[in-house]
Amino acid sequence: MLPEPVIVGATVQAREVDTNIVRTAMTGESGYYEMRFLRPGTYTLTVTQPGFKTYERTGIRLEVNQRASVDVVLEVGVATERIEVTAAIPVVQLEDPSIGKVMDGVTIVNTPLNSRLNMSYLLALAPGIQSPGTQDAIPNYGITPRLNGSTSYGALAYTLDGVTNVAADIERAYGEVPPLDGIREFKVITSGANAEFGKPNQVVVVTRGGTNQLHGTALAFNRNRFLAAKNFFATHLPLPQYNRNEFGGNISGPVVLPSVYNGKDRTFFFANWEGFRRNQATTLSSQMPTIAQRNGDFTGFAAVKDPLNGGTPFPNNQIPASGFNRVTQEILKLYPLPNRPGSGTNLIENVGFAEKVTRMSLRFDHALWPNNQLIS
Repeated sequence: MLPEPVIVGATVQAREVDTNIVRTAMTGESGYYEMRFLRPGTYTLTVTQPGFKTYERTGIRLEVNQRASVDVVLEVGVATERIEVTAAIPVVQLEDPSIGKVMDGVTIVNTPLNSRLNMSYLLALAPGIQSPGTQDAIPNYGITPRLNGSTSYGALAYTLDGVTNVAADIERAYGEVPPLDGIREFKVITSGANAEFGKPNQVVVVTRGGTNQLHGTALAFNRNRFLAAKNFFATHLPLPQYNRNEFGGNISGPVVLPSVYNGKDRTFFFANWEGFRRNQATTLSSQMPTIAQRNGDFTGFAAVKDPLNGGTPFPNNQIPASGFNRVTQEILKLYPLPNRPGSGTNLIENVGFAEKVTRMSLRFDHALWPNNQLIS
């Protein structure tokens, strides 16, 4: 069987639909072409060569960390004739043996979450992930999901827009990622990640950039105490305070530069802001000194001994006022009085705390020339 003929020097162009940015490559001596560092998105592929019909394929969906193989067959003809492929044919990935799952922007935005402060909850959508995250706002530092039953919290490595996002000392993700609306998509590689990542398991995050269309989104979520239940032991206490607000928004679009810079379809922006406010009280139970104990009366307890008198027990287990330390007396004033009988768990109280987190991100994309792009 004769080998299939290849075409050398054909012009291959990949146009990103959302921005109209075009990347160009040429087929080599073996008929292959390669385009590196394309942004995730939808592309239209066009191939031209004198003596052949123009080939155009639309609707090519390129995911994060995907090495897609798109084969093209040209037919003899003139360039004004076109072969158009419009069916959404799945792109086959043959060059990468890794196993993983991609979470696209629709999944990220529409998945109900207990907290939007980090993406760790979304990792649970990938197979093999356990203990995906925490609802607390502040401990973003050190996202620690487990993978496939691993007992090591350093099983996953992280990159953000191609840059390592891991604390080297504890081998955990910083968690310093944009608000969820600022993430375009991410991929959880659960096996066989390429050597470039340094670990066989990887989370690859790509942020959102602007497009040629002006877009904006606003969001607001509230959760409060009115449908919550009280602690079983807090029968005499009011319902603990709880009010959590998450709010924010984003705006994105093109930046049209003066015509001298050929400013159309070259520069884009995406701005994102999100706030988190939580005022909460938690019902806690503890053991506090009783009034009798504060006065030195330890009747019914083990013998209390006088260290200044050879360790002999105090009469009637009563520490005299002369044996009280002034510093200790002042410290005792800082402890609340019990509100339940007994000397065991005798204090039930609502203890309040507040959290305030504000995050923002700003991204600019600029096409310097067809095959070079600047991201900041």
